[in-house]
Amino acid sequence: MKQEVTKFYAIYKNGNYIESINLKDLINLPDYEYLVKKEFHHDYTTSYENTYYWYKYSAIDKQGNDKAIKIGKYECIDLGYQEGSFIFFGITSKILDNLNKTIHDIKSKTRTIEFIKKELIPTMEKLNDFGNWESYKTYLDNIKLLKENSELKSKIESLEKENELLEKKLSDK
Repeated sequence: MKQEVTKFYAIYKNGNYIESINLKDLINLPDYEYLVKKEFHHDYTTSYENTYYWYKYSAIDKQGNDKAIKIGKYECIDLGYQEGSFIFFGITSKILDNLNKTIHDIKSKTRTIEFIKKELIPTMEKLNDFGNWESYKTYLDNIKLLKENSELKSKIESLEKENELLEKKLSDK
C-alpha cells in the first residue's frame, strides 16, 4: 500500500481554497473561513491490481484539533470520509441539531474538498433558514414533486400530440 500524504486546506467564503501539506503554511493566512484536514482513510485494490485511495475530512482549528463547523443551531460534527471501492459512493457528514439534540446525515456526491462549499454549507444554511429538519425535508420533497410534475406535463403534451396524429390518420382513411 502506498502511503498517502495528509493535506490541509484553508477554505474561503467564496469557495476558493489553498492546499498545503503543512498546517503551519495556512494558519496565518488572512480571512479564511474553515481549516480542513484530508487524510488517508482506506484503499481498495481490484482484481486487476488497480488501487483506489479514499480520504477522511476533518474540520480543525489552528492547532490541528477537531472543530465543528457551526451555522446557527446546527453543527457539522463529522465531515465524513469518501465511501467507495473502485466507484465513489459519496461522503456522509454528521450534523448535530443542538436544539433537538439529534444527529442527521447529509450525503454528498462531490468527491473533492469542494463538497464543503458546494453541498454541506448550503445545506446547513438552508436548515438554519427553515429552522428544523422536517421543514427542510418538506422543502426537498416539494422540489422533487415539482420536477416530477414538470416531467409528467411534458409527457402528457407528447402523448396528446401523438394522439392527435393518430386521430388524424384515422380520419384520413
